[in-house]
Amino acid sequence: MPRAMRSAEAGAVALFLVLALAYTASIGLRATNGSAVTGDEPFYLVTTQSLIEDRDFDLRQQYASESYRSWFDYGPPLWTQSGPLPDGRVLSPHDPGLAVYLVPGFALAGLEGAQAQLLLTAALTFTLTFLLIARETGAARLAWCATLAVGLSATAFVYATEVYPEVPAALCLVASLLVLRAPTLTMSRVIAIALLITGMAWLGVKYLPLGAILGGVALLRAEGRARTALVALAVVAGATYVAGHLALFGALTPYNSNLVYDGASTAEVLERHLSIPGRAYRLVGL
Repeated sequence: MPRAMRSAEAGAVALFLVLALAYTASIGLRATNGSAVTGDEPFYLVTTQSLIEDRDFDLRQQYASESYRSWFDYGPPLWTQSGPLPDGRVLSPHDPGLAVYLVPGFALAGLEGAQAQLLLTAALTFTLTFLLIARETGAARLAWCATLAVGLSATAFVYATEVYPEVPAALCLVASLLVLRAPTLTMSRVIAIALLITGMAWLGVKYLPLGAILGGVALLRAEGRARTALVALAVVAGATYVAGHLALFGALTPYNSNLVYDGASTAEVLERHLSIPGRAYRLVGL
C-alpha cells in the first residue's frame, strides 16, 4: 500500500475519533426550553418506537398509550402531523427510511441511543468526505484540516444528533461518489451504488433527483454485465419503491397523509412542492 494512502487512512481514523468524541457533547442539547426534540423529530422517533413495539408503522397505539413519554418530555401530549388514512391508520407523513435506520440505536437506549447512532453517522460522513477530497486533490493535510473545521462548525455540531434524514442521506451521497471514483465499475460496485441510491430514496423523496444523477453517471461508467445488472437493480428498486409507498401511504409520496395536504393527490402535492414562488421565501429568509 502506498505511503500516502496509509497516511490518508490513518488520518481518516483520527478524524472519525475526534469528531465522534466532540459530537457526544451535543447529546442532550435542548431543542426548546420545554423539549429535548421538536419539529419533525418526534415523528421519526415515534415511528421507530412503533416498529420496535408493534412491528408496524401505525402510530395509533403510541398515541393511545402515550408510550412516547419515555423520550418526549414536552408537557402537552404529542401533537399530530397527519390525519387517519381511509383504513384508520395514522402514519408519520415522512418517508420511513430514517425511522427504520434508527431502530438499533433506539432499541438499545431510546432517544440517547438514536442520537449516538446519528453522531457516529455524522462522524463517518465527514470522514468519507475527507477521503474523497484527499483522493481528488492529493492534498491530504489540507483536506483533513478543512474537513475538521467544517465538521466542528456550529451547524455540524448541532445537526450531528438532530433526528433528521439529511446526515444519513449525505453519507449515502459521499459513499456513492467514492464508489464512482473507481476506474472501472465492477459488479460489486454497481450493487453498492444501487443500494446507496435506494437508501437515499427511502430517506426522502426529495433525494430522488440526486439519486437519478448518481444512477445516470453509474450507467454511463458501467459496461457489459455490470451495466445490465445496474438497469435490472434500478427496475427492481423502482418497482419496490412505488409498490411500498402505495401500500403504506396509498400514494407515491408520504405527504398525502400530512394534515397540510390532506386528501391531495400525488400530482397536487408535487405541484405545491415544486412551486418556485412558494419556495422562494426560504432563499429570502437565508
